[in-house]
Amino acid sequence: LLAAVVFEGETIGRAVTDVTGNALIEFDPALEHEGDYDLVISGWNCLPAYLPLTVTGVAGPFLVLSDLELDDSAGNGNGLPEAGEEFLLTISLLNVGVEEATGVNAILNSASGYLEVTQGNTTLPDILPGHQASADFPFELSVASHITDLQNVFCNLTTWCDGGVWGEDIPLVLHVPLLELISTDILDDDNERLDPGETAPLELTILNGGSGW
Repeated sequence: LLAAVVFEGETIGRAVTDVTGNALIEFDPALEHEGDYDLVISGWNCLPAYLPLTVTGVAGPFLVLSDLELDDSAGNGNGLPEAGEEFLLTISLLNVGVEEATGVNAILNSASGYLEVTQGNTTLPDILPGHQASADFPFELSVASHITDLQNVFCNLTTWCDGGVWGEDIPLVLHVPLLELISTDILDDDNERLDPGETAPLELTILNGGSGW
């Protein structure tokens, strides 16, 4: 899908969504006008969606999520949040405001019963305007054992500093293996069946039709 920001009929920024449905639109040069903008979402064989945006001037610091680092080394280490797995999530924040952000804190809450936040508080160092910083320590999360493959869940991130409070949603996709027995083969070098008194290896072919490991 294509996400575009339009002001007075002119497209001033656009980006294509990734596999998780997220798009990062960068404005170069930066937005110069306050007022009403439109966010237009369009795609092949789809009706476009129009969402209103209001742009106002920023005074003081203003923090936005700029990066996520997922660490599941306590599980299988494949970088995916999977069924029954515990993982760490480290955030980075960007200060798009005009003043330094001091006393920066963040809280993470889960909006889904399939994902539990077991440690949801962190702090960050002071962040100068136009700079970003990573959390001093990660959030800790746990995925339920019984989930649907490619299940979409959301976490609510609240950040604040001495100059303001902000909130945004973090989408995550949960993964699970879906195992299917394709075939069985008796390796007896004879008639490929077990006869009375015979022992032989049994070879199984199993397909993982899911996205998890």
